[in-house]
Amino acid sequence: MKKTFAHLFAGASWVLTIVGYSHAQGLNSLAKQDQPLTETYIFSTIGVHPIADASNERRNELNAKAVRNFTREYENVQDVKWTKSANGFNVAYFTNDGVKTWVFYTKKGNYLGRGCFYAEDKLPPHIRHRVKNTYYDASICYVTEVFWNDKLVFVISTKDEHSKDKISYKIISVVDGGEMEVMKEFSEKLNDKD
Repeated sequence: MKKTFAHLFAGASWVLTIVGYSHAQGLNSLAKQDQPLTETYIFSTIGVHPIADASNERRNELNAKAVRNFTREYENVQDVKWTKSANGFNVAYFTNDGVKTWVFYTKKGNYLGRGCFYAEDKLPPHIRHRVKNTYYDASICYVTEVFWNDKLVFVISTKDEHSKDKISYKIISVVDGGEMEVMKEFSEKLNDKD
């Protein structure tokens, strides 16, 4: 499973970067940010900051093949913003029906994959059922859907507040039609209020 997941993110270096980033930033401090944890992890690995970098690049500065491919595949999407990552990827960003989507293209304009971020209500029912059936006390906070190397993986952030002394967080990966695995697990102690 770990090899499958690593290949999904274009090699084992992505997973190592995710783990290194999470330890460097401190998981509890990330849990308090407005941006979903999984979104922070994914974008830290590819050199894109989704808020700061989501500006309209001049179309002539982007790869024409990437723009053509995007326009053909996503013809009904409006308000598309383009950017380039630090690695030179061409990235299209848009929000449609509450789903934030980033579509990635190589420097030469070839399709790499996409990442979508949304709430529990947009999660496919069969994936939601698998997670809730195993972690029934946890609520699903955010979902990151990643399609990369012809594989679809859901990275799901959960929060369990059923303990009186701590809040537990889990980041779970579910390969569509495959295994489910806890990627990260951490907790935050609650302040005593006497």
